[in-house]
Amino acid sequence: MDKTCSKCGGTGWIVRDLLDGPARAVAHRCPCVARRRRSKMQSTSRIPRHFQEATFSTFVAEEPLLAKAKGACQKLVAAYPDTRRGLLLMGSPGVGKTHLAVATLRELVAKGADALFYDFRDLLSEIRSTYDRGPRTERSVLERVFTAEILVLDELGSEKLTDWVREITHRIVIRRYNDERLTIFTTNYLDRGMVERDLDPLETLEGRIGVRLRSRLYEMCETLFLGGLDYRRQDAKWRQETQKEEAYSLSRNLPGQGDLPPSTSNQAPLSADEAEAIFQSLSPPEQDAYVQMARASYHSTAIPFKGLRRKAAELYSRYLLHEEDSPDGQAKPEPPKPA
Repeated sequence: MDKTCSKCGGTGWIVRDLLDGPARAVAHRCPCVARRRRSKMQSTSRIPRHFQEATFSTFVAEEPLLAKAKGACQKLVAAYPDTRRGLLLMGSPGVGKTHLAVATLRELVAKGADALFYDFRDLLSEIRSTYDRGPRTERSVLERVFTAEILVLDELGSEKLTDWVREITHRIVIRRYNDERLTIFTTNYLDRGMVERDLDPLETLEGRIGVRLRSRLYEMCETLFLGGLDYRRQDAKWRQETQKEEAYSLSRNLPGQGDLPPSTSNQAPLSADEAEAIFQSLSPPEQDAYVQMARASYHSTAIPFKGLRRKAAELYSRYLLHEEDSPDGQAKPEPPKPA
């Protein structure tokens, strides 16, 4: 309950006098109690910081298979709690499996469900850490995974299948199956026949978790294949193109190599530390522009980035000398301005 709540004053109860009959009153729970419970469950659900804002509205479903997966997740949320069949989201890295799983989890928490998120590798690592005689035990870690009303287990099959990994995975899946607890799995590993190319049997989900568990998941979950491009690569490509455009725009305000005098005896060679200090003093767009100019001064593209940074610093130093040596009254080149 909210101690600052104007309706209940922090008691969690709203009391109203009855109008008829002898003096008596009736009390009912204040809405702030449910809000506080949802907020607490959200904070204890272990949703990764990177996905704190993941929602259905921010999921871009440009491919038909992505739209189908999104619709299935929304349908599950609408049907809850009258459904116990979970989801198995399968697809290549970067297509949005974790985003959809977290969006579903958040919606279920908003409906009052006790939910938990675990990356499969992090879970195994946490279990391993209990073997060092710390305060936690394997049982205490797994008990929360067993009993959570909703569990998202991300990156299933990401660990090499050893006897120990098989045992832990088997205990989680079978326990939640027997208790009819809703589970959402994501995995980068596909089933044979999902894609046109022939998959190595050891690189299928069945090869990563075993035949018995894969068979169990068919019954526990609706299988959804998310086909599409890696949005991380798409974002990286977009950022790269944006940086190039900024660098090009900025470079138009910089003196081009043809405008700069050749390096003279007035310009002492820069040491590595001096060059790095000069480079670090530039803004990111300025760094991009001078690196682009430095790269253009070489005939080969296989130049270490450290060498480009040093060359960029030398070009900037030449720009400063060029500005200082310009006669009074003569138009000087515009100083670098971020795009």
